[in-house]
Amino acid sequence: MEEREMERQFMQTIRRLGRLHLSHMIGEVNRGEFAALAALERWNKRHDGKGANASMLAELVEASPQALSRTLRSLEAKAFIERAADARDRRNVLIYLTDKGRAVLVEGKEKLRIQFGRVAAQMGEEDMRQLLYLMNRLVDVVQSVVDGQTAGGQGAPEMEACKSVENIKEKENKDA
Repeated sequence: MEEREMERQFMQTIRRLGRLHLSHMIGEVNRGEFAALAALERWNKRHDGKGANASMLAELVEASPQALSRTLRSLEAKAFIERAADARDRRNVLIYLTDKGRAVLVEGKEKLRIQFGRVAAQMGEEDMRQLLYLMNRLVDVVQSVVDGQTAGGQGAPEMEACKSVENIKEKENKDA
């Protein structure tokens, strides 16, 4: 397969993956809301039930404060979270899961577990292991390229090797 065709198929597959609407798998909340509920649950477990402030929660879900604010308003309107002033510093507002929020989270996690089981059964264990390995490798390589570009460098050595191969191919085509 030629490099351009591989690039086209790669981008098409990434778009297809992104278009999958997985929200129906987790019930009454969308992916962002589910992520916020799950992060809040993890925070509460690590901090003995102490609520999280919005900026900490935004960090945990890797969202902008503005995006998280919209998510929190939606979750609060659905009664999945509640906000309360911090007893130690009334200027701070802490966010807590409600019983209803916990129930939605438990239900969503169970639905995801069932769906993953179905996918894993159809894929097979060996394919799943290979897929996980390759996806993690892809993320590492992409991160390396991004880090190289943001640091003012030329990118990852793998990308430099690809450019070198492209240059050689171009030279061979001109010489032919």
